[in-house]
Amino acid sequence: DMNLHIGLFRVFLLLIIVFLPGMAQAQTLYLDEQFGFSRTTGVVYASKPAGSPATDMDLQLELFQPTGAGVPAATPGLILIHGGGFSGGTRFNARLIQICEDMAKRGWTCISIDYRLSGDDPVLSPEFVVIETLTQGTNMADDPTAVAAASEDSWAAYQWMVTNAASLGVD
Repeated sequence: DMNLHIGLFRVFLLLIIVFLPGMAQAQTLYLDEQFGFSRTTGVVYASKPAGSPATDMDLQLELFQPTGAGVPAATPGLILIHGGGFSGGTRFNARLIQICEDMAKRGWTCISIDYRLSGDDPVLSPEFVVIETLTQGTNMADDPTAVAAASEDSWAAYQWMVTNAASLGVD
């Protein structure tokens, strides 16, 4: 019957008009901003020796976590490490902070870390001396010890995230 087909077509058209805008605005987890975020500042992720005589130096990070309805129980983790030629820079680098905020709004747990710089006179763990040795005689940096210390400290940040994955909600 023609009237039945027209009636069904109108219902179908109405459903499309009602639901299509919502479907077009569906957000993709981890890609689209859809959450709030919390920031925890000054979290100590490791203590490493620096100076002469060597004393332990607390290494800190900024932690950004998604908040709000629909946040997954387990989120991906992201570690950001500032630049500065191993002689400058901090975890407060404006671009890195913005990236961490933006990623937390998408459902990621993000950290921005400090690491020992050349001016801190870092003392390496034996496992990382090989990086210092490999860096010597290259144009990578003026201070091979600082390159190795940055590697050691970055590894410590990764270990901190893995160790605290359950309490952070990191997958």
